[in-house]
Amino acid sequence: MSDQESSSEITQSQSKNEKLLKKSNQKQDDVEMAKVADVKLSYWKIFMICAATFVNSFSGVINNSLITPLMNDVIHFEPYQSQIIWYFGPICGFVVQPLVGVISDHLHFKYGRRRIFILLGTVFLIISYAFIFALLFWNISQTAKKIIFVIAYFMQYASCNVMQGCARFIVGDLVPDSQQMIANTMIVFISAFCSIFGNLMSGFKVGTLIGEKYGNSMDDTKLMFIIGMIFMFLGCFITVCFVKEEQYTGNAPKENPFKKLWFALIHIKKPVLVINLVCAMSWMTFWPVCMNLSGFMTNDVFKAHNLGTYEDGLRWGMITWAVNAAVTVIFGFVLNPLIKKFGMKYTYAFSQALECVCLLPSNWITSNKWACMILMAILGVSTTCYSSIPYALIAQLLPPTQVGTYMGLLNMFLVVGQLISSIFICTLIGGKVFPGEYKQTFSIAAGVAVISCISCFFITEKDNGTIENEDEYSTESSYDRPDSL
Repeated sequence: MSDQESSSEITQSQSKNEKLLKKSNQKQDDVEMAKVADVKLSYWKIFMICAATFVNSFSGVINNSLITPLMNDVIHFEPYQSQIIWYFGPICGFVVQPLVGVISDHLHFKYGRRRIFILLGTVFLIISYAFIFALLFWNISQTAKKIIFVIAYFMQYASCNVMQGCARFIVGDLVPDSQQMIANTMIVFISAFCSIFGNLMSGFKVGTLIGEKYGNSMDDTKLMFIIGMIFMFLGCFITVCFVKEEQYTGNAPKENPFKKLWFALIHIKKPVLVINLVCAMSWMTFWPVCMNLSGFMTNDVFKAHNLGTYEDGLRWGMITWAVNAAVTVIFGFVLNPLIKKFGMKYTYAFSQALECVCLLPSNWITSNKWACMILMAILGVSTTCYSSIPYALIAQLLPPTQVGTYMGLLNMFLVVGQLISSIFICTLIGGKVFPGEYKQTFSIAAGVAVISCISCFFITEKDNGTIENEDEYSTESSYDRPDSL
């Protein structure tokens, strides 16, 4: 009996030591990766790391500017069918990005963990847009067009989420903590450039003018697709070919990605949870603008006050998006100095308060198209902050092998905010209670901005020293889980 007990104790001791050794090796891997990240990078090197975001940025411009008109005017979906198809985007992001984050975190691929997903996602994204682009020329039945469009649309969203997550994760992997805000601000610049370039082309009918001048079938929609796919290829090419990743050689075991995400969620610590919630509320606030800015300009401003035709309002909306992106770029130059002086959470809180101030007067200023443009453009300040600060905080607070998992969770919270806003603010309140009055959804979103602003004061930055020692949150039995925060 004593021999059995002794044998059992020896076995338990060996198992315990193996777990501790594996945990020690994992910590060592994190330390070695952190040492690599301590090297100061040039701006050009940071740009090459961030260049892959051209892919998802131009994808967003194409989706926001062209997909709805294509569904309504070319494919001839019913309005409720278009709304249902649009829901696939956030749902896809909720599932795909976190899974890719978990899988890529411990991928032992020879050429690194992230670039393979960036490459594959971009290739399939361009293929899917090529099929949608072809629908502008193919003389086939409407039923066939609908089937092809739905398949291609779903494929482009899935592909974009595969590469988009890793385009963010690779920034967290390779850019040192001291330059995270520079990198994330550069990503905002890239996104703003794509928005300015794309929306100004459509707003000023560049494609149509080219078609008229050279007597061909070129128009704004076709030109947007062509230029968008060119930039997608170039952005992917720069990051995949000119950025070097070290092969991950850690000893982490094979894990079920769903299980890891679940444990990451239930063991998430307060500092990271607060960041996720604030980011979700930021997107709840801005999502009505993403969905309804064109409708706001066409219906509430131009049509309601006889300031011009529907097409005039649509072009004014595109120009407004371009000006909004320009404000994003300009504010990006002062964001880092503001953060150095006031800190991330106070800068973030200021952006949310400003967003409330811009959205609240939407009911009273619709008779002045210039006032509407200016207020909607100032929202670019908020865009700069919620597009960079949460990601910089996550990258600072976590070890490299957990960045993908917890940025994936951040994206899940973000998507939940989008879905809540889309269903309750945009569809139910905007569509049922105030049909055709998009200004009401902006005013309601302003209330969410107030809550988001207050929540910013609960954000904990790394300088406060709250999350520095991972061992404080780990246990001997937690090796099969993501490292607790």
